Amino acid sequence: PMPSRNEKSILVVILLGAFLLRVALSSYGTYLNDFNTFIGWSERITKVGAHAFYSEWSDYLPGYIYVLWGIGLMRLVSWLNSAIPVTLWFKLPAMLADIGIMWIGYRILRPYVSMKQAFVAVALIGFNPALIANSTLWGQVDSLNTFFIVLTLWYALTKSKVKTGVGLALATVVKPQSVLAAFPVAFRFLHDEKWLRLGIGAAASFVVTLSLLFLPFAGGMPFATILTRVSATLNQYSHTSLNAFNFWALGDQWWIFDGDPWLLGVSYKLWGVIFFFALLTVAIFRSWSRTPTLADQRIATRETLWYAAVTFASMFFFLTRVHERHLLPLLPLLALTAGFGKRLWIAYALFSLTYLLNLLFSYHWLTRNFIEIFSQGFVNLLVLTNGLALVLLITEGFSAANRTSLPVVSEVHETP
Repeated sequence: PMPSRNEKSILVVILLGAFLLRVALSSYGTYLNDFNTFIGWSERITKVGAHAFYSEWSDYLPGYIYVLWGIGLMRLVSWLNSAIPVTLWFKLPAMLADIGIMWIGYRILRPYVSMKQAFVAVALIGFNPALIANSTLWGQVDSLNTFFIVLTLWYALTKSKVKTGVGLALATVVKPQSVLAAFPVAFRFLHDEKWLRLGIGAAASFVVTLSLLFLPFAGGMPFATILTRVSATLNQYSHTSLNAFNFWALGDQWWIFDGDPWLLGVSYKLWGVIFFFALLTVAIFRSWSRTPTLADQRIATRETLWYAAVTFASMFFFLTRVHERHLLPLLPLLALTAGFGKRLWIAYALFSLTYLLNLLFSYHWLTRNFIEIFSQGFVNLLVLTNGLALVLLITEGFSAANRTSLPVVSEVHETP
């Protein structure tokens, strides 16, 4: 049966409430260095166009530059520009992305869980202070690539190979680390008998879309431009941890050049890659024990979301060159996984708390002449808290592997 009018009304109230809260808070907490940079890029792209934009410095890929271009063009309309405060103009895309994440999350969950479970998960995404602090206060754009990551997974779950590739390209062209969503996409496709066709279709769609998105900036050489811009973005900082409360922050090991040798003469960077792929490999082997049950779309959805959460949690905790903000994609993925049951809400709460404190630490550090608001001992405690949350995420996955099915819900409807 279709959802009732009452259910649709509740969803609208939750989405509208989350959006209005963001609008009300949007004038506070702005990190002006990032904010003024976005204004400058918006004015520049509007003035010179795509072909000349990268003749001056920018460490962002074209994805968000397109958004800034759109803002710049709309602000040329005088009455529209005067009607909306400048702060809201540049925070609005990420704020809308937060609402989009909630809506897609509801669409993903609702066919398989009760109305109450879906609403709880969506509300705990939309009203999470950690997400609000990033998009609405700081004014950063991690919600935008997170929106496209969640969209990509939705398409992968429905086995829409072309849309999956397009979604992944859109996420990657905003933030390059988003390409790691290819791992949970592959995880889902490999459990399908048509996995090769799905994979080739998604890969081709990804390459074509990415090339087209770079083309206006490329002067007819999209592949060379892709390599140049991605290299510029990833090599802007070459340190173990950029204020992120991850493994490399333990014992004051952050802000070390990640090409330096660490254990056995192997660089920090390579050790991070080894740890990351080791954890993903463990998760893959664990999932293969559930191959027969993944024919159940409900279990397949939960497993894919779990593997996506593991991917982005591992990325944040072990890879080098990670900012404090890069944990954000994990939070909605983890909330959606927890929407199938209660066991992961503790991990969600821990990651949300440490993320909020990490943003506070970095904001103070950046705006108060690099003064650290927390002692190294407290930072170590927060890193260990993230480690505990990661362990809870992994062990719940292994615990679920020993359960033959997910709890049955009494009411399940189609999504609106």
